[in-house]
Amino acid sequence: MKLSLGLDFGTLSVRALLLDLESGREVAVGDCAYAHGVMDEALPSGRRLGTDYALQVPADYLAAMEAAVRGALASAGEALGVAPSEAASKIVGIGSDFTSSTVLALDAGGAPLCAQERFSDEPHAYAKLWKHHGAIRQAEDLQAAARLSKEPFIVRYGHCVSSEWLFPKVLETYDLAPEVYEAADSFLEGGDWIVRVLTGVETRNSNSAGFKAFWDKDAQSYPPAAFFDSVRPGISASLFSKVRDNVRPTGSLAGLLLPEWAARLGLPEGLPVSVSVMDAHAAFPALGATGTGSMMMIIGTSTCHELMLAEDGFTDIPGMCGVVRDGLLPGFNNYEMAQAGVGDSFAWFVDRCLPASYAQEAAARGIGPHELLSEKAARLAPGESGVVALDWWNGTRSGLNDQNLTGVLMGLSLHTKPEGIYRALLEATAFGARKMVSLFEAHGLLIERLYATGGISRKSPFAMQLYADILGKPIYVADSLESAARGAAIYGAVAAGEAASGFYGIFDAVEKLGAVMPGRYEPDVSRKAAYDELYGFYERMAGFFGVQHPEMMRRLKGAVGASRR
Repeated sequence: MKLSLGLDFGTLSVRALLLDLESGREVAVGDCAYAHGVMDEALPSGRRLGTDYALQVPADYLAAMEAAVRGALASAGEALGVAPSEAASKIVGIGSDFTSSTVLALDAGGAPLCAQERFSDEPHAYAKLWKHHGAIRQAEDLQAAARLSKEPFIVRYGHCVSSEWLFPKVLETYDLAPEVYEAADSFLEGGDWIVRVLTGVETRNSNSAGFKAFWDKDAQSYPPAAFFDSVRPGISASLFSKVRDNVRPTGSLAGLLLPEWAARLGLPEGLPVSVSVMDAHAAFPALGATGTGSMMMIIGTSTCHELMLAEDGFTDIPGMCGVVRDGLLPGFNNYEMAQAGVGDSFAWFVDRCLPASYAQEAAARGIGPHELLSEKAARLAPGESGVVALDWWNGTRSGLNDQNLTGVLMGLSLHTKPEGIYRALLEATAFGARKMVSLFEAHGLLIERLYATGGISRKSPFAMQLYADILGKPIYVADSLESAARGAAIYGAVAAGEAASGFYGIFDAVEKLGAVMPGRYEPDVSRKAAYDELYGFYERMAGFFGVQHPEMMRRLKGAVGASRR
């Protein structure tokens, strides 16, 4: 038996998966939540944070990784009838994925600056999570400068720059915490930091660099120094020593597992460790998809829409998140669009708005509140509640690409029930997905096969049927509850090499280890007319609030932000 270890660093926890490379069976999974979770209101010291902050404690990643790996090894030992150490001896490689762009400020030894006493109370010394939106002004400055000077790179990103990306977050530190910026030896993606911790080798994965840091694979470079100097005069003198030019192909060999971390994780020394990959993109190898026109929706706290195409050049789509050569698999362009809030919006409703009577009913029946609300919402016909929503609870990414835009519920009345709102929120995320698909197709990009992965795709048949109905397309679902961790394990096996893993390359591994569930979700044509009408309302609302009068949401958000600070 040969195993590969996949480490999936999500928004709230890390999962460690052991994949049998011969049978494709997931032998064991361990998981552990981050002790401090997401800090959006205060630091551990109690210092209050402003609006749009989403920070994490990097030490939590390491502690959770250790617990998750140890847990997976213990479970594997039980499943195989051997000691955990014997299960560990069968591992041939390690792969990892991470939320992106999650940015860490590090000292010369690779330690996060927030671990230093002098920066323990400084927000900008902590890890800035992907959904940290504090760099809106910096993103606007980068975007305006790129458009003004007609920088070629901006076309690859739909002519937009997001506050979620690496350089806006670095500039935010430069502007608001210059002492942190000066002290930082490097600014590194979370996934690249994990690889550095495990191997002692600093790499920057081409996946995150391409989508989140303007990296041009053909030119093998970031945008020119003159561009960044036009945004912040003189910054290039220090910027490129902190965001270094050490980009490596996703899934390639980064280095070997250090003795210290082998001991802490209970693994053999010297295991091959692959270059990291973005968590959403890691799921793609787990699907078994290798053909052009394959599109994947990773439905989680947010949703990423990934389309893989074989083509010369690329198509200019205003508002897209980006297009990166070899972004998913070698030889293909990877187009990305995304929604900034999906599962998070459902969680918001349950956490902030669920009536006590519903919580009591769920507890009495021994089910969760999401299951109860889904059950009640499924009894409603499309449009029956009279409520339509905009899925902008965490701003917008593709299309309008504006983190200042906020959510909307329209049609509320004294007769509205919680399940009506919950269904409207779910429908809004599906309408947002339909908007992404429509943007691709309007620009001539053919979607031949649609896949879904992520927790919602496996845990909620109601949600997936609703998505199929609204999108009007069949949907195949990944045959794994842990697609990202499985994909990371596949990358780890490939990085280990053919002699160790038995795979001569990524396509060989994907074809043998990727799979979808039997069957698929087919659109219910009887619901098409109702959903078409509701989608029309969604589009008109989006046009009114997002295009004609975005100042209303921006002003409201600014007022709320002022009160919090």
